[in-house]
Amino acid sequence: MKQCPGCLFEIADANAEGCPDCELSLIPGSDLTVVEELRHLTNGWDVPPTDLRFAPATEGDPLIASLDICDAEHLTVLLTVGVHVTHDRITGDVLHNQLMTLPSEPTRFRLEVAGRRGELARAAAAWFRQLVAMPFERHEYDSAGRVEHRVVMADGGQGVVETRDCPPRQAQPDRTSRVAVRY
Repeated sequence: MKQCPGCLFEIADANAEGCPDCELSLIPGSDLTVVEELRHLTNGWDVPPTDLRFAPATEGDPLIASLDICDAEHLTVLLTVGVHVTHDRITGDVLHNQLMTLPSEPTRFRLEVAGRRGELARAAAAWFRQLVAMPFERHEYDSAGRVEHRVVMADGGQGVVETRDCPPRQAQPDRTSRVAVRY
């Protein structure tokens, strides 16, 4: 039995061409090297990511490795982050959570690295690790019998998720708590 490096699916048929559970069979060898190395490096973390995903390169589009950083208690995605891998370069940033595209304007999280495949995987793993370690806070507001909330980055207050009727950003929260994340 072998294990798919992308989705960790146990493949019973050792002679199978690719994984029946994901599209990694479409990933060429050079990209597969990045996938396997990135998976190996992140599996060595104290808490390995359970949501690291890979999308194979297609005509004109790069290999994409992405990760959702979630509020563990409220099961809400706070950020979708990822890297686009092209030949000898990776570009990482917050990604559109469905299209997996990079933002038109780089955010403060932008990563750009050029190098060999192993270097790219190591840079991506270090970048992912830095992002999952970021602290988040939940700001709660009592409003007409309901609790509205906004999740912000604890290091500067940049909002990442909020309820529809959340008060303006300058409003003082009634309660603040640290957000436990999973990824």
